[in-house]
Amino acid sequence: MIDTLRRLDRGLPFGTGTVLAATIGCLLAAGTATAIVKDDGTAKPAAVRQSPSPTPTASRTAAPTPTKAAPKVPADFLLDVESALTGWGRVNDRVAAAGPMDLEDAAEIEAGGEKVEQEDRDALIELGYVRGHSRAWTDGEATLVVFVYEWKGTNGPLTFVRGLEAINKETGTGWKPATPRSAGGCRPQGDQVNDSVVTAVGKHSFLVVVLRTGSCTTHEPVARIADLQAKFAATLGA
Repeated sequence: MIDTLRRLDRGLPFGTGTVLAATIGCLLAAGTATAIVKDDGTAKPAAVRQSPSPTPTASRTAAPTPTKAAPKVPADFLLDVESALTGWGRVNDRVAAAGPMDLEDAAEIEAGGEKVEQEDRDALIELGYVRGHSRAWTDGEATLVVFVYEWKGTNGPLTFVRGLEAINKETGTGWKPATPRSAGGCRPQGDQVNDSVVTAVGKHSFLVVVLRTGSCTTHEPVARIADLQAKFAATLGA
């Protein structure tokens, strides 16, 4: 599990400027951004290793009702997975290399383990990146990581989703989640898969990644977790 989390920290599920490159491309098509992303951005998911596991089964279908004070930081919008779903336990932030994400942290994720270039930072700035946060969970076999990105406006999250859709169209790895304003991607890696959903909720993007064994013919538990996360964030006014 620790090896899996270390690999996640090196830029799963994207890399080498892929999402933001495609996102900026959407903005360019609309005439609202300048060319600041490397021309050779390609989807290169990092390799992932984990223990074989069946697809985890979530036990609840409705997002928990928030009871805490109005959120002030991105972490406040993250679903309390261990309370919402049976069998998942929180991984310590230090072990998972998770926690608050400033511009440099987000740029490292965008770079996918490669050297961070100024273009990586510029792409985030162009879309209005403010700050973010990540957390990880495990059911003892599969690994779940959720990233929340805060943007200055609602355009950033939507174009982030369009960016993933563009990558998936090019690579043939996409699937359509039932959750509104979202895009899914699933990439086989040997007998394992990296299944992910990115969703736009207000001024935030939520990227939910599940690393598991199996195939890309089904998309549980990531589809259900992403939907719970989106509903939870919307209830809090994300």
